[in-house]
Amino acid sequence: MNIGKNEKGSITLFILIVSIFILIVLLIVNIAIINKNATQERQLEEISKVYNQDESDLKSTYEQNVENQNYISREEFNETINNLTTLIGIGGVEESGNNYIRFVNGIQIVWGSFDVNGSTASLKATTTVNLPKGFVNAGYRLIATPKRNGSIVTQFWQGDTSGNNNNPSATSFQFSIATTSVTTYSMGFDYLAIGKWK
Repeated sequence: MNIGKNEKGSITLFILIVSIFILIVLLIVNIAIINKNATQERQLEEISKVYNQDESDLKSTYEQNVENQNYISREEFNETINNLTTLIGIGGVEESGNNYIRFVNGIQIVWGSFDVNGSTASLKATTTVNLPKGFVNAGYRLIATPKRNGSIVTQFWQGDTSGNNNNPSATSFQFSIATTSVTTYSMGFDYLAIGKWK
């Protein structure tokens, strides 16, 4: 089959364009590999510098990162948390301590543990639990979950042993357990209470 000069020229041009395209792609790939290797080398150098620094150097590195806004300071972190709690309606932390936290909007959460211990003298036992921080009134809500039960305790409830008075005070609550076996018995609980502190 005879191919004209124009067709030969078109084929040659097409092959040339494809070859140039392949060369450009290979060049781009090589540049990417070189950049990746250079980045990895820089990262290894940084890691090596950090491991070779003493404590004062590490502190200055942290401070430098804070200045460069690579990290946020503790004050900025606390401010961010307060902003988030304000956004969701809690209003930021007013006060906190051992087993309690108070929010600006008046919500308080307290938590802790207690044991109720019974003896052979009665099939029911009660204990009074003092809250780490009091509420504004007795309208808070209490959740208590058992930590252990040696299969002797058959019932537990908030309130006294009669089961007729389960109203807590603003600073404490009662919790009771019962058994069907006249023996020494006990049960431990974790609790969480939520209500208003102002």
